[in-house]
Amino acid sequence: MEKYRKFLKSDRWDEWQKIKTDQRKGVPAPPLQKPHLKGAKLIALVSPEDFTVGKMSLIEAIKRRRSRRKFTEEPLTLEELSFLLCATQGVATKETLPSSSLPRGAFRTVPSGGARHPFETYLLINRVNGLRPGLYRYLPLEHRVCFL
Repeated sequence: MEKYRKFLKSDRWDEWQKIKTDQRKGVPAPPLQKPHLKGAKLIALVSPEDFTVGKMSLIEAIKRRRSRRKFTEEPLTLEELSFLLCATQGVATKETLPSSSLPRGAFRTVPSGGARHPFETYLLINRVNGLRPGLYRYLPLEHRVCFL
């Protein structure tokens, strides 16, 4: 363990440069999004341009933050779900483009080293207004959910 601890020290960056990563080997990046089945039921989410939630400044959010463990039966709104998905797994593009025309390594709202490790987000929906309970997959390039 000591050997690997030393490897992670900041003065060892020259050793990091010697590692043959998939990117250095020329391995193609994985697709930004897995395709969905043809004919799958796709549900459009609220567009980020239309969000009314999430307008608080970061500093205000930090000042107000409190840990609370009070759960409620009140459902989320479709806008709240849209905001959460966009903030945690969205693709930051200037406009919605078909996946084939997006640049390799499109910017995500979450870190992904070299944009080579796209995430798949599956949701078990129980209480969201406008969505029937069930299993869904988030399609970040389209900002939609796919009913599974």
